[in-house]
Amino acid sequence: MQKRLNRYAREYGLKNINPHALRRGFAKSLLEKGANLTDISRALGHSDLSVTTKYLYLDKNEVAENLRRFL
Repeated sequence: MQKRLNRYAREYGLKNINPHALRRGFAKSLLEKGANLTDISRALGHSDLSVTTKYLYLDKNEVAENLRRFL
């Protein structure tokens, strides 16, 4: 997979493209579109929500702000 990504990066002038970045981008996109954190965690194969939270670089303030919409 990495070899193919490297080829595409050269062909299209992409930077910092790797499988991890694609997974993070996929997860962040789901979150921004309103997907449930539990579902994202399952989609990524994480066994614990805390792993998903760290993976998405969510800080406490961001989570609190998102939750205020439901109050």
